[in-house]
Amino acid sequence: STALPAGLQRRTLADLPSKHCHVCSRTGPKVPLVVCVNYYVNGGCRKAYCERCLKENGVDFDAAVRALTWTCMHCDGRCPRNARCKVYSVTSKRRHEATE
Repeated sequence: STALPAGLQRRTLADLPSKHCHVCSRTGPKVPLVVCVNYYVNGGCRKAYCERCLKENGVDFDAAVRALTWTCMHCDGRCPRNARCKVYSVTSKRRHEATE
């Protein structure tokens, strides 16, 4: 592996914001997404949300994009019940219960 110039860090896919909506999993070049401000502040959140899901949850997509301080629903502790974290949690719980 080659050394990076001083001050630069190698980034992995895990360091980049998600390319999928956290609620509906939609992705693609025609699906506009907004990323949580915590990704830019401290890298602590990589979640992205599409315009449709934000609108369905009472969030103005354009205002979130312009704000540069928009904190996502996950970081605010108010993910909709069909968000990926909720779905994965239920699936994991069922899987765990089935192995007991």
